[in-house]
Amino acid sequence: MSVVFSVVEKADNLLGECVLWDGPLGQLRWLDILGKTISTLALQSGAVRMMAVPRRPGCMALTKAGDALLVGFEDGLARLEFESGAITPLCPVEEDKPYTRLNDGRCDRHGNFIFGTIDEAEVRPRGAWYRYTAEGALQALSLPPVAIPNSVCFSLDGRRLFFSDGVSPSIQCCDYDPVSGRIENLQVFAPVTEGYPDGSTVDADGFIWNAVWGASRLVRYRPDGQIDRVIPTPVTQPTCAVFGGPALDTLYLTSARIGLDDAILSKTPDAGALFALKLTDVRGVPESRWGR
Repeated sequence: MSVVFSVVEKADNLLGECVLWDGPLGQLRWLDILGKTISTLALQSGAVRMMAVPRRPGCMALTKAGDALLVGFEDGLARLEFESGAITPLCPVEEDKPYTRLNDGRCDRHGNFIFGTIDEAEVRPRGAWYRYTAEGALQALSLPPVAIPNSVCFSLDGRRLFFSDGVSPSIQCCDYDPVSGRIENLQVFAPVTEGYPDGSTVDADGFIWNAVWGASRLVRYRPDGQIDRVIPTPVTQPTCAVFGGPALDTLYLTSARIGLDDAILSKTPDAGALFALKLTDVRGVPESRWGR
């Protein structure tokens, strides 16, 4: 497969993450955690709108209410009306743990939002995993404590949850009950021998795509965890990928500039940009939305 990434938006994000494709509106949305912004790109016109937010956003989800977003800010979940900028707090998270903040998350196939909290020191597994149900209730998930939660995505039937701890050399998986949130059969899905697993997404064949932080690559895994293909990226710190476009045949990729010295930046001047890769043999699936 010919690999030709193009720069869609030279955003210069410090820590670009959580790119989402809103098919009905024809928009890409992504956030910059450290820059405290949420951006929207109208694909047809190319117009970009960047919204500054008051606290670091770690994750977000589309909702079933127009352009409203469910946003995981550093201290809890909130509803963001993108057009007006109105933010409505919904649920605080770990108020008793000032050393954690919300990080990666994604909706399951039944409208619940699964996310984790990160240890700000990024050295100890003091974070945890949660589910914010479609009805608006916060539940703890019986997953192991985590330092840097990442790679959250779901099998096509919604009954297998994939996730990772960014300081561990593997992507894990488990059986997941979307009704109760019950977790069973925790196991390693795939070892990661170079770099660290960051954001993941699932394509229409049920294969998992993972952006590998620090390794300049995307990896596509078969449902059994075997590597199907490795795609080099134009930046050392790819962070999250999603399928978008009207035919869901373009892979969009966020990236980060944080921690890169001048020597690396001189070789990868587009670090922090939003990229696109046109595919000919793979399609994505529509993004799940929070709520009933």
